[in-house]
Amino acid sequence: MKFLIAVLILIVSAAMVKSIDPEEKKKMMMESIAACKASTGASDDDIAKLMLHKKPEAKEGKCMFNCFMEKMGMLKEGKMNKDGLVAWGKSMNAADDLVGKIISECEEVSDPDACESGINVGFCLKTTAMKHKLKMEF
Repeated sequence: MKFLIAVLILIVSAAMVKSIDPEEKKKMMMESIAACKASTGASDDDIAKLMLHKKPEAKEGKCMFNCFMEKMGMLKEGKMNKDGLVAWGKSMNAADDLVGKIISECEEVSDPDACESGINVGFCLKTTAMKHKLKMEF
């Protein structure tokens, strides 16, 4: 079950990784997921909630998501990493102005707690990207 969840996250998150060999992406994603889960103490239930596009309620789940998004270069210390998001946009062949709109609409989202901020920024990015018809899976 754990492996299946990790593989599903890998598949739906692959678009967020910079353009590299697909096998290298898989390896990097699996390592990131495992490292973040281990370092935060997140549970399989936390991962399952994310797979259902729901925010984990547990602090460990929120921190795991923040860790994962940081490893993907989209967040830095719980805050939006604009350079990482621009790189993600390029890997998705998204127009620069569209990526700029997404960044602009979410740049004010924050929280003093990095884990809370990370999950809130991540879900803002996803919601805003979908609003602009750009698929952003995690």
